[in-house]
Amino acid sequence: MSQPRRLKEIVCRNIKAKRLEAGLSQQNLSSMTRLTVHYLSKLERQPQNLTLDTIEDIAEALGLSVAQLILGADAHLPKPTKRVLDAVDQVIHLLQAYKAQ
Repeated sequence: MSQPRRLKEIVCRNIKAKRLEAGLSQQNLSSMTRLTVHYLSKLERQPQNLTLDTIEDIAEALGLSVAQLILGADAHLPKPTKRVLDAVDQVIHLLQAYKAQ
């Protein structure tokens, strides 16, 4: 039961870290996504449940793949996990291409 909570915490921590690495304020990131500053602030302070769309929007705004945003500093995850996240990234891109047609 604690695993999903841990993943949520990792992703939210990575969002803040990657935003700061990119030199962006919450206001900057908000203007690049469909998210409010209030939501981003809350997300970084108290990990929230995120939709895949939200994760994808933030990753795109930061110039990252979804896998890079999820892995962040936790790049020590086992190779099978990294492969799964890379496969998820590929599926997302295929779905986007299909949706754009």
